Amino acid sequence: MKKISRIFLVVMIMVFLSSCDQVKGLVELAPKFNTSLPNAISGEYAYFETEEDRENGEFTRLLSFSSSTSTFKDTRSLQGGIVTRNGSYSVSYSTYDITECNGKIVMEYEDGEKSEVGFYFYATAINGPEYLVLSDGRTYWYWGK
Repeated sequence: MKKISRIFLVVMIMVFLSSCDQVKGLVELAPKFNTSLPNAISGEYAYFETEEDRENGEFTRLLSFSSSTSTFKDTRSLQGGIVTRNGSYSVSYSTYDITECNGKIVMEYEDGEKSEVGFYFYATAINGPEYLVLSDGRTYWYWGK
């Protein structure tokens, strides 16, 4: 027991006698942990009016979320053409699992409009993201990164 106490005392004296730069170097070696949850909804999700539209790749609405920049694109296919609006977004979770989660997405468009929608996200361990259901009741199928 005395031997352990002496070793501890010697280590403590060395730490106190060493320069601050060396202590900082030791602290930097310690592992750092990120406690924030990853952004599960990153990627593109498309809504299709019919199954035939889905098979043909003709979306009614395409939501593209970039987790690295916290920005999104909301692209809608209308009779007059395609309209795209951009903005920033944030995600908060009510429940979180790597393959299934739900919560809220707050989207702030560049024109100042703000939209808050509930979501349910589903993925599989093998195939990755499958779909996103928003509080508008629509299923948005994963369309890629």
